[in-house]
Amino acid sequence: MGEGWKRAAILAGILALLGLYTLWRGVPERAGVDHLEVQLALYPVAGAPGGAIRLDRYVRYYADARPRRWSDLHLQSPPPAATPAPDGRTLIIGRLVDPILRGGLEPGVRRVRLMQLPVVEGPGCLVVNVIYDPARDEILAGWCNAERASPRL
Repeated sequence: MGEGWKRAAILAGILALLGLYTLWRGVPERAGVDHLEVQLALYPVAGAPGGAIRLDRYVRYYADARPRRWSDLHLQSPPPAATPAPDGRTLIIGRLVDPILRGGLEPGVRRVRLMQLPVVEGPGCLVVNVIYDPARDEILAGWCNAERASPRL
């Protein structure tokens, strides 16, 4: 046996690692989500009674995204008009869903890819949307699905 099998094994290993990276890509890091949630607990969410929400009562989905325009995200309700344009930077997009709308799923954090964010509609703040910029450690927008405003596209 020659050196050919070694090269083939190395190539197979590299391809396997690239495949795993592709599956993992788009999932926000735990530290970024932790920073987001610390801020979100104090953030005045548009449309929420008194501006506050209790994180511990939601199933919380977070995904990385690099949108050029808000319409790239296919949000169910657009962000408030004052939300700064995304410009292709990496953001964490959150969708917080009341467990009633998820079949009684336990509240908690779910780090997912963008295409795995649930498409759920509910009245009031049964669904809350969040846009967070991890580079600035800043929430750009947080609003209830029922809140309707013109997006900055």
